[in-house]
Amino acid sequence: MDSPPPYRNTGDGSGPPRWVKVCGVAALVVVALLVVLLLAGGGGHSPGRHAGAQVVPYGVLAATLPRW
Repeated sequence: MDSPPPYRNTGDGSGPPRWVKVCGVAALVVVALLVVLLLAGGGGHSPGRHAGAQVVPYGVLAATLPRW
């Protein structure tokens, strides 16, 4: 008598498994989110982005540090 297979074949065998479909949908959602962020202006990674930051002189910074 043959033993049953170690898995149950619930489908007709055509198409990818469910985990492949879920991973593909998740990847498409991430890519779509990145495209929306880039189109909305969230992808401006340039040195000019930090031009408005203030530079604190070391003497002022050292005066605010705790003395151990």
